[in-house]
Amino acid sequence: MCVKAVTLRPAESRDGDFLLALRNDPAVRRWFYNSTPISASRHRAWFRERMSSSDCRLYIQECDGEAIGYVRFEPLVGDDWQVSVAISPDYQGCGYGRLALREALSRCFTELPCDCIVAEVLIGNRSALALFQAVGFRQVGPIQREGNAAVLLEYRQ
Repeated sequence: MCVKAVTLRPAESRDGDFLLALRNDPAVRRWFYNSTPISASRHRAWFRERMSSSDCRLYIQECDGEAIGYVRFEPLVGDDWQVSVAISPDYQGCGYGRLALREALSRCFTELPCDCIVAEVLIGNRSALALFQAVGFRQVGPIQREGNAAVLLEYRQ
């Protein structure tokens, strides 16, 4: 477990393998709209696109120099952004997601034109719902996406 410094840094090219492993971890991917494993080639294309985009903000959370999670912001309409968070299963339930999300939200509102940040949480993902609510997101309604029932949350500074 992490007992030393926890940091949040912009993603780098060296993070591709970590992100693929995290995305394909069964305990993580079960909460994605598309829960099937992603191929390495498909992931590499996605990762290259995100790394070259001036719109995407992708942060890696590290603990003692080891990547343990990510927070990603993608633009929506106007000055609204969507956030996605994932923490390695070994570090879940210990507050690391909350630390990463708080820091990333602060950066988003400081560095970007940002009015509102939204999150979508699949029904049943109580841990994610609790995480977003703990940092100030409020539930604004149910949604259906890709055949899945989810909760829409929003955060305004």
